[in-house]
Order: sequence, then structure tokens, then C-alpha cells
Amino acid sequence: MIVAGEYLDAGVMPPARLAPPALASAVNSVYRWTSEGRIFAVHELYPRYQFDDNGRPHAAVEQVLLHLGTTDLLRVGNWFAEPNVHLDGRRPQDLLASASAQVLQALQFA
Repeated sequence: MIVAGEYLDAGVMPPARLAPPALASAVNSVYRWTSEGRIFAVHELYPRYQFDDNGRPHAAVEQVLLHLGTTDLLRVGNWFAEPNVHLDGRRPQDLLASASAQVLQALQFA
């Protein structure tokens, strides 16, 4: 299930209009957010749904990582990608921007 969707590789390419120092800063931010447990990668791929329209991590992702742990990131990715009965069959990844509180409520049953 996790293989479906949009991913960004570890190089996370920001828009071309950004100068090289900004690119380096963006890449460093991704690595820092990963080490801080704010986002996750599976085999050096970062699911796009973790980021808002400005490229910043959705806060709920960190809460999911705290709850599910980081030892099995495929499990984490699958939890986001699979339809969830506690979200009326919707996928948590589709609700991060619009209904993060509902996503966190559904997390209680994971």
C-alpha cells in the first residue's frame, strides 16, 4: 500500500527559482526534521503528504511517529496510506491538511 502515492527523494528538490544556498538549506531542513522525528522516510523516500503547501511538515505526522514508533516505518507509511474505519474509510494521509484532529483521534485505535 505504501508504494502508491507521491514521494520526494532524500534530495527533496525545491522549486528551481531558489538559489543554491536555499536548496542546501531545504535539504538540511529535511534531514533535521527526520532526525527530530517530525517526518519519516522509507528507503530514502519521503511521502509527499507529510508536507504542507509550503514544504513544512504537518504537525500531526510527529504525533503519529511518537505513537507508532520509528522502528517499522513501513507500518507507519501503511497506516497513513490505508483507508481507516475511524475516518469513515478515508486515508489519514488525505486528511492531514484539512482534518488533522480527526487523524489524531483515529490514531488512538492504531
